[in-house]
Amino acid sequence: MNYLPSDRLSQTESEASIANLMEPNLRLHQQPAPTENLLYYSASHSALFQSASQLDLKTKQALCQLLLTQLGVEQAREILDFAKLELAAREGRVSMIRKPPERCTRLVLKKDYSFQKLNLAHPTQYFVYLVRRKPKLDRYIGALFYIPQGFPLSYFPDAEGRIVFTPPNNLFKLIDSQSLKTQVVRLVSVDPPPPDYTFDRGQEDTPEIFLCLDYLDPITYEPLASERYHYPSCMYEGGKLDRYRWKVEPLVLPLELQTRLQCIPSAQSLAADPLESTDLLPVVQRRESLSVSSQN
Repeated sequence: MNYLPSDRLSQTESEASIANLMEPNLRLHQQPAPTENLLYYSASHSALFQSASQLDLKTKQALCQLLLTQLGVEQAREILDFAKLELAAREGRVSMIRKPPERCTRLVLKKDYSFQKLNLAHPTQYFVYLVRRKPKLDRYIGALFYIPQGFPLSYFPDAEGRIVFTPPNNLFKLIDSQSLKTQVVRLVSVDPPPPDYTFDRGQEDTPEIFLCLDYLDPITYEPLASERYHYPSCMYEGGKLDRYRWKVEPLVLPLELQTRLQCIPSAQSLAADPLESTDLLPVVQRRESLSVSSQN
């Protein structure tokens, strides 16, 4: 890969910088310190640390990598532990600064309570609503999968306003009523419209709401690809998840497979920007959500 001169030093310049920095201090690793306190080194070699702090970022990175190879296993592990703590502290500060914007509406999932009259243990389908905060007003958006025998669905609303589906009750087998072709999908989330979106009674526009899911290998259940579909149009006749075309069955996997699947990263990035198409997204790593059952 080629780099512009402004992006990093050339390999020769970088190596020269490191060599010049380290040569006068080679005895640092040859002479034992009178104390194990690392502050001793920072005080006794202030000039060295000052020189290192003035290096450009790429050279600092190269120096850290070089020094790491010269440490013992325990010392290297201590450095890695320190790095983890530093990253956690930085992420904590960022999360405190970047609070999610106040939303005018929020997504809500509601059960189809007709299952009670049918003497079923679980709802046959779940409805997606958009709720306006002030003054409060509900707007029906659409329904998710329809399963005649009923099924449990685990989910929770996250800080970004998404409805996040959680294992083990978010796996489904889709059977094509025309060709009998089967697909395995994992529901990931329903993504809300922009924070400033609102609506009035009788409004007939189409909010920017998306249904996110992963396609899995039907045998190994490894993630194959991720999709982010406009919702609820994806469930309409002719849509990618046409409710009239696809027969849907919940997947109940053995405990061993459930555990393994929860350790496999999802293909769907929840932080992705809204897409205007339904092209396949590259597989990207995402932290798996904890399983939380709905209390609706």
